[in-house]
Amino acid sequence: MASGLDLHLADDMNEDIPQIIKDVGFDFSWSEEKVWALGVPVEEMDIRELTWHFAVPFLWENGVYNLTSQEVIDSPDAHAKEYERTMKADLIHPIDIMQNKGRWLILDGLHRLMKADILGMDKVQVRKIPREHIRDILENEPMVHEMKLQPSPFEKVKRGTKTIEVRLNDEKRKQVRVGDEIVFSLIADPAQKVRTEVLELLPFPTFQELFAAFPPEQYGGTSKDEYAAMYKYYPREEEEKYGVLGIKLRYLGEA
Repeated sequence: MASGLDLHLADDMNEDIPQIIKDVGFDFSWSEEKVWALGVPVEEMDIRELTWHFAVPFLWENGVYNLTSQEVIDSPDAHAKEYERTMKADLIHPIDIMQNKGRWLILDGLHRLMKADILGMDKVQVRKIPREHIRDILENEPMVHEMKLQPSPFEKVKRGTKTIEVRLNDEKRKQVRVGDEIVFSLIADPAQKVRTEVLELLPFPTFQELFAAFPPEQYGGTSKDEYAAMYKYYPREEEEKYGVLGIKLRYLGEA
């Protein structure tokens, strides 16, 4: 494990990873070296905004994610190797973080955060990496997916007013990763295409729950009750089988 939170869930979604990590972690693989190379300014943050990491088993012993930072902090003798590594962390380097699922998540610097807490520091130096930089830090090349849209949602994506595409979370959609590109073509005129970047994946059990979670204009509508229209395209049986997916997008331009 590197000096940061080196957990790449997109590659490692398996039974060895605790569910809590799957719930809070990133859904893409990144390169620490690419993160370090970003020209993002350093700023100060209250350490309490990040210490929630200490309750999640982001560390491991014997090849298994089973150790929390808090256990290392509270029992240094029992976890001497991790504690030694923590105290060797160089606080001259900022902690790289990114907004994920409603809070700041560490890309690099978990041991530095631990050391700062042990030393009684109230503030830490951080770099807040915008999600728009995901494509710049991906470990692997992003994939390109093709989808079709009716005229109204196509124009809203093109104008940048529709930022969440709603789909069934079926096998095709499970191939989509944060940082990938989606090329939408207009059903009435397939030669018209727009390029978008996937900023975030938002899985929900039902369309109703997904539509209720965000302002309607983000998915191109005017009312949260418009979820019912999705059943024109997807049977309720498929919704129950697969669940649904909101794909948060950023417009890149015409294809």
